[in-house]
Amino acid sequence: MQMKILNIPVLALVSSVFFTANVTAQSINFKGWSAALGSSVVDGNLKIADLNQGQSANLGRTKIVGTLDASYSFPVNDKWVVGAGATYDLSSARVLDVVLLNGKVENHTSVYVQPTFLLTPSTGVFAKLGYHKAVLVGEGGLISQNSGFSESIHGTGIGFGVKSYISNDVFVQFEMLSTKFKTKSVVLGDASTPSKASLTSMNVSIGYQFN
Repeated sequence: MQMKILNIPVLALVSSVFFTANVTAQSINFKGWSAALGSSVVDGNLKIADLNQGQSANLGRTKIVGTLDASYSFPVNDKWVVGAGATYDLSSARVLDVVLLNGKVENHTSVYVQPTFLLTPSTGVFAKLGYHKAVLVGEGGLISQNSGFSESIHGTGIGFGVKSYISNDVFVQFEMLSTKFKTKSVVLGDASTPSKASLTSMNVSIGYQFN
Protein backbone atom coordinates (compact mmCIF):
# COMPACT_ATOMS: atom_id res chain seq x y z
CA MET A 1 0.00 0.00 0.00
CA GLN A 2 2.85 2.39 0.86
CA MET A 3 4.52 1.64 -2.46
CA LYS A 4 1.32 2.51 -4.36
CA ILE A 5 0.98 5.80 -2.45
CA LEU A 6 4.57 6.73 -3.26
CA ASN A 7 4.01 5.95 -6.93
CA ILE A 8 1.32 8.64 -7.28
CA PRO A 9 3.64 11.69 -6.96
CA VAL A 10 6.32 9.89 -9.00
CA LEU A 11 3.87 9.33 -11.86
CA ALA A 12 2.72 12.94 -11.62
CA LEU A 13 6.33 14.15 -11.85
CA VAL A 14 7.10 11.91 -14.84
CA SER A 15 3.93 13.10 -16.62
CA SER A 16 4.86 16.73 -15.98
CA VAL A 17 8.37 16.25 -17.36
CA PHE A 18 7.02 14.43 -20.43
CA PHE A 19 4.45 17.19 -21.10
CA THR A 20 7.08 19.93 -20.73
CA ALA A 21 9.45 18.07 -23.06
CA ASN A 22 6.69 17.66 -25.63
CA VAL A 23 5.81 21.37 -25.53
CA THR A 24 9.49 22.30 -25.89
CA ALA A 25 9.93 19.89 -28.80
CA GLN A 26 6.95 21.35 -30.64
CA SER A 27 7.80 25.03 -30.14
CA ILE A 28 11.53 25.24 -29.33
CA ASN A 29 12.17 27.52 -32.34
CA PHE A 30 9.65 30.04 -31.04
CA LYS A 31 11.05 30.27 -27.50
CA GLY A 32 13.25 33.10 -26.22
CA TRP A 33 14.63 36.40 -27.51
CA SER A 34 14.79 37.30 -31.19
CA ALA A 35 15.67 40.27 -33.39
CA ALA A 36 14.66 40.99 -36.98
CA LEU A 37 15.42 43.46 -39.76
CA GLY A 38 12.64 44.10 -42.24
CA SER A 39 11.37 46.15 -45.15
CA SER A 40 7.82 47.52 -45.29
CA VAL A 41 5.76 48.88 -48.15
CA VAL A 42 3.79 51.60 -46.35
CA ASP A 43 0.70 53.36 -47.66
CA GLY A 44 0.28 56.47 -45.50
CA ASN A 45 -2.74 58.75 -45.35
CA LEU A 46 -3.62 61.95 -43.52
CA LYS A 47 -7.17 63.20 -43.29
CA ILE A 48 -7.39 66.94 -42.61
CA ALA A 49 -10.72 68.68 -42.14
CA ASP A 50 -11.21 72.17 -43.65
CA LEU A 51 -8.56 71.57 -46.30
CA ASN A 52 -9.49 72.60 -49.85
CA GLN A 53 -12.49 74.74 -48.90
CA GLY A 54 -13.91 72.39 -46.32
CA GLN A 55 -13.28 69.15 -48.21
CA SER A 56 -11.60 66.39 -46.23
CA ALA A 57 -8.28 65.39 -47.75
CA ASN A 58 -7.01 61.82 -47.83
CA LEU A 59 -3.97 62.01 -50.09
CA GLY A 60 -1.02 59.86 -49.13
CA ARG A 61 1.96 58.24 -50.75
CA THR A 62 3.43 54.73 -50.76
CA LYS A 63 6.97 54.37 -49.48
CA ILE A 64 9.43 51.61 -48.53
CA VAL A 65 10.48 51.84 -44.87
CA GLY A 66 13.10 49.78 -43.03
CA THR A 67 12.10 48.28 -39.68
CA LEU A 68 13.73 46.85 -36.55
CA ASP A 69 11.93 44.35 -34.31
CA ALA A 70 12.98 42.85 -30.95
CA SER A 71 10.78 40.37 -29.09
CA TYR A 72 10.53 37.59 -26.52
CA SER A 73 8.30 34.53 -26.96
CA PHE A 74 7.32 31.62 -24.74
CA PRO A 75 5.24 28.48 -25.42
CA VAL A 76 1.85 28.11 -23.72
CA ASN A 77 1.32 24.55 -24.94
CA ASP A 78 2.29 22.43 -27.94
CA LYS A 79 0.25 24.59 -30.33
CA TRP A 80 0.31 28.14 -28.96
CA VAL A 81 3.11 30.63 -28.39
CA VAL A 82 2.75 34.14 -26.96
CA GLY A 83 5.25 36.87 -27.77
CA ALA A 84 5.79 40.49 -26.79
CA GLY A 85 8.06 42.98 -28.48
CA ALA A 86 8.88 46.43 -29.80
CA THR A 87 9.48 47.91 -33.25
CA TYR A 88 11.17 51.00 -34.67
CA ASP A 89 10.91 52.44 -38.19
CA LEU A 90 14.28 53.40 -39.66
CA SER A 91 12.83 56.15 -41.86
CA SER A 92 9.72 58.32 -42.16
CA ALA A 93 6.47 57.41 -43.93
CA ARG A 94 4.81 60.03 -46.13
CA VAL A 95 1.13 60.54 -45.34
CA LEU A 96 0.26 63.63 -47.40
CA ASP A 97 1.73 65.04 -50.61
CA VAL A 98 -0.10 67.93 -52.29
CA VAL A 99 1.14 71.12 -53.92
CA LEU A 100 1.01 73.30 -50.83
CA LEU A 101 1.36 70.78 -48.01
CA ASN A 102 3.51 67.75 -47.27
CA GLY A 103 3.05 65.50 -44.27
CA LYS A 104 4.99 62.56 -42.88
CA VAL A 105 5.14 60.29 -39.84
CA GLU A 106 8.54 60.17 -38.12
CA ASN A 107 10.07 58.32 -35.14
CA HIS A 108 7.41 55.61 -35.38
CA THR A 109 7.70 53.05 -32.57
CA SER A 110 5.39 50.37 -31.19
CA VAL A 111 5.05 47.78 -28.45
CA TYR A 112 2.93 44.72 -29.13
CA VAL A 113 1.66 41.29 -28.10
CA GLN A 114 1.66 38.48 -30.64
CA PRO A 115 -0.14 35.16 -30.08
CA THR A 116 0.99 32.50 -32.57
CA PHE A 117 -0.66 29.23 -33.58
CA LEU A 118 1.81 26.56 -34.73
CA LEU A 119 1.00 24.80 -37.99
CA THR A 120 4.22 22.78 -37.70
CA PRO A 121 7.10 22.91 -35.18
CA SER A 122 8.81 25.49 -37.42
CA THR A 123 5.91 27.50 -38.91
CA GLY A 124 3.12 29.48 -37.30
CA VAL A 125 0.43 32.02 -38.10
CA PHE A 126 -0.03 34.98 -35.78
CA ALA A 127 -2.14 37.96 -34.89
CA LYS A 128 -0.67 41.21 -33.53
CA LEU A 129 -2.07 43.98 -31.37
CA GLY A 130 0.12 47.02 -30.71
CA TYR A 131 0.30 50.48 -29.21
CA HIS A 132 1.98 52.97 -31.57
CA LYS A 133 3.66 56.35 -31.06
CA ALA A 134 5.07 58.73 -33.67
CA VAL A 135 5.57 62.37 -34.62
CA LEU A 136 3.35 63.93 -37.29
CA VAL A 137 5.34 66.52 -39.27
CA GLY A 138 3.97 68.99 -41.83
CA GLU A 139 5.52 71.64 -44.02
CA GLY A 140 4.46 73.73 -46.99
CA GLY A 141 2.88 76.97 -48.18
CA LEU A 142 -0.39 76.45 -46.33
CA ILE A 143 1.37 76.71 -43.00
CA SER A 144 1.81 80.10 -41.37
CA GLN A 145 5.27 81.57 -42.05
CA ASN A 146 6.34 78.18 -43.47
CA SER A 147 7.35 77.10 -39.97
CA GLY A 148 5.55 73.79 -40.25
CA PHE A 149 4.09 71.69 -37.47
CA SER A 150 5.33 68.78 -35.40
CA GLU A 151 2.86 66.94 -33.19
CA SER A 152 3.14 63.75 -31.13
CA ILE A 153 0.51 61.18 -32.08
CA HIS A 154 -0.45 57.74 -30.78
CA GLY A 155 -2.84 54.97 -31.72
CA THR A 156 -3.32 51.22 -32.16
CA GLY A 157 -2.25 48.70 -34.76
CA ILE A 158 -3.79 45.35 -35.72
CA GLY A 159 -2.10 42.82 -37.97
CA PHE A 160 -1.63 39.20 -38.93
CA GLY A 161 1.07 37.17 -40.61
CA VAL A 162 3.19 34.04 -40.99
CA LYS A 163 6.51 33.20 -39.31
CA SER A 164 8.66 30.29 -40.47
CA TYR A 165 12.11 29.04 -39.45
CA ILE A 166 14.49 28.16 -42.26
CA SER A 167 17.04 26.81 -39.74
CA ASN A 168 17.18 26.30 -35.98
CA ASP A 169 17.83 29.98 -35.34
CA VAL A 170 16.98 31.93 -38.53
CA PHE A 171 13.41 32.80 -39.52
CA VAL A 172 11.50 34.76 -42.13
CA GLN A 173 8.27 36.60 -41.44
CA PHE A 174 5.53 38.19 -43.53
CA GLU A 175 2.83 40.40 -42.04
CA MET A 176 0.16 42.93 -42.90
CA LEU A 177 -0.57 45.72 -40.42
CA SER A 178 -3.11 48.53 -40.15
CA THR A 179 -2.26 51.42 -37.80
CA LYS A 180 -4.74 54.14 -36.94
CA PHE A 181 -3.63 57.17 -34.93
CA LYS A 182 -5.90 59.29 -32.76
CA THR A 183 -7.17 62.65 -34.08
CA LYS A 184 -4.71 65.50 -33.51
CA SER A 185 -5.17 69.24 -34.09
CA VAL A 186 -2.60 70.90 -36.36
CA VAL A 187 -2.16 74.53 -37.41
CA LEU A 188 -2.77 75.38 -41.06
CA GLY A 189 -2.32 79.07 -41.77
CA ASP A 190 -3.81 80.87 -38.80
CA ALA A 191 -6.31 78.18 -37.82
CA SER A 192 -6.17 74.92 -35.90
CA THR A 193 -7.87 71.99 -37.58
CA PRO A 194 -8.25 68.28 -36.70
CA SER A 195 -6.18 65.71 -38.56
CA LYS A 196 -5.94 61.94 -38.44
CA ALA A 197 -3.07 59.82 -39.75
CA SER A 198 -3.15 56.14 -40.68
CA LEU A 199 -0.68 53.61 -42.09
CA THR A 200 -1.25 50.36 -43.96
CA SER A 201 1.85 48.24 -44.40
CA MET A 202 3.13 44.93 -45.74
CA ASN A 203 6.37 43.81 -44.10
CA VAL A 204 8.90 41.12 -44.95
CA SER A 205 11.68 40.49 -42.44
CA ILE A 206 14.46 38.08 -41.60
CA GLY A 207 15.43 37.43 -38.01
CA TYR A 208 17.65 35.52 -35.60
CA GLN A 209 16.49 33.53 -32.57
CA PHE A 210 18.87 33.64 -29.57
CA ASN A 211 18.41 30.07 -28.34
